Amino acid sequence: MSSRAPTMQGIGPIWFHAHGSKMEIVAHDKNTISIRSNAASLLIRRSLVGVVDYLVEWNIDHDPGFTKGNVWMTGSELASAFGLSDNMGDFGEWLIARFGGTTAAEGKFIRYKKFLNVPCPGTGNDGDPNISIMINNNIREAICHILAARS
Repeated sequence: MSSRAPTMQGIGPIWFHAHGSKMEIVAHDKNTISIRSNAASLLIRRSLVGVVDYLVEWNIDHDPGFTKGNVWMTGSELASAFGLSDNMGDFGEWLIARFGGTTAAEGKFIRYKKFLNVPCPGTGNDGDPNISIMINNNIREAICHILAARS
């Protein structure tokens, strides 16, 4: 299946939270990337042993609580999630058919152009158990850097 435009609302897809536009790189090296805003953070850590995998952890501060989670991604999935490729991940086709997007991997991410949600689409409102990130050049370059460190 190919890309399908999602229903748009505000700055992006209806499933994207507008605060995702505030996410910025705060630190990165060959093993980790830290992306955050005043209310959310995402940390990517590459596995230092075994297979080529990346642990993606997120934390969102809601009033009055928080949401956090994590998921493992392969290098190919990480590249797709952050717009370096449009390879479809496992069981991503049904997500694109239902919610619209460029690429997806069930339980890991959905992306439409520069609009990324990890691990799934949401309502676009506060309280969702996912994180939205608008991918910019700095984020894309950091992802390239962490992926290149593995080769």
